Amino acid sequence: MVALAAWSHAFAGIYAPATVRRKVAEYYSATSLGVAIREAEAGKAFFLVATDGRRLVGYANGGRIKNPWRDPSKPDGKAYHVSGWELNRIFLLPEFTGRGIGRGLLDRWEKFLGDMDADHYFVTYHRRNRLARDFYHRNGFVRAKNFDDGSAHCAIKEL
Repeated sequence: MVALAAWSHAFAGIYAPATVRRKVAEYYSATSLGVAIREAEAGKAFFLVATDGRRLVGYANGGRIKNPWRDPSKPDGKAYHVSGWELNRIFLLPEFTGRGIGRGLLDRWEKFLGDMDADHYFVTYHRRNRLARDFYHRNGFVRAKNFDDGSAHCAIKEL
């Protein structure tokens, strides 16, 4: 499973292996991924997989914001549904990182957003997940200053 391998790699030293397994089972269940795929098939969201020709090596998905949080890109905290798109997941098997696959998934996501007339989007990541932080900042994201829930950081990218 891509999510479990990616999480195990990214969160080594942050979470115990049992915690990683529990969080992956909770956050990336077949039901959760099924909903994401159905929304993408209906044109309401984005879901793309990467393969090496034989097996799944990574995937990305995102869509319009559904959570009633505040929008970190707006100083006055307007609701996400007013402005927002979020990249929910982008994972690769650890042995496939550094090959441009993640960047390719990101490029396809941004093309989708362009077709939706989006002007920006955001992603959240664990504050100690240096792999995510470095990837997003290397690819043009800027950390939102007015978002902090203690364990997560938010980064925004203008299109």
